[in-house]
Amino acid sequence: MPLIKTISDTIFCWKNEESPSELLQQLNNQAIHQNKVRAFKSEDRIKQYLTNRILVQNILGDYDIKKGKNNKPYVEAAGIEISFSHNQDYTILMVDKVPCGVDVQAPTEKVLRVKDKFINVNDFCFESEDIQLLSKIWSCKEAAFKQFGNSEIYLKPNISIIHQVEENIFEALVTIDGVPHQTFLKQVDIENNYLLYTIN
Repeated sequence: MPLIKTISDTIFCWKNEESPSELLQQLNNQAIHQNKVRAFKSEDRIKQYLTNRILVQNILGDYDIKKGKNNKPYVEAAGIEISFSHNQDYTILMVDKVPCGVDVQAPTEKVLRVKDKFINVNDFCFESEDIQLLSKIWSCKEAAFKQFGNSEIYLKPNISIIHQVEENIFEALVTIDGVPHQTFLKQVDIENNYLLYTIN
């Protein structure tokens, strides 16, 4: 499956339909990638590795994806920041000139079971039991976490979604070492999934 959607020239969405062998055929330097995926135990992990690289190869060029401080992915290209997200349906690549974050979630009842692990009293939806809204907030927090790329922050104590500015725009405060940092996130829908990404 080729790219199915591009959003604002920064978000690239790939629908996960191919087998690992079909994905591998789309990459340059296939022998190198084949050796690397042999170490992975799950097919999902193999597909994540391969689709990440297909997207980078198609959008940016033949760059290696490396891990920097706090495991944040990057490519050695001046002025380019990247972020990835995955679920069973999609692999998402975000490319920007500033640190960025993206997350894709399919709303499920699981969000009610884990609400206490990511919602705090400063979240505007603190008392909500709405699966759709809580799924969006969870995704907001994951995207904001990726934007800052700091292993010392956690979704519940450090990230608050304080306001729904518009129907599809959310305001977040990310607190690092006691200092709050404002960021905004935008929501778009892809089939039955919510995609949230940073816009500043």
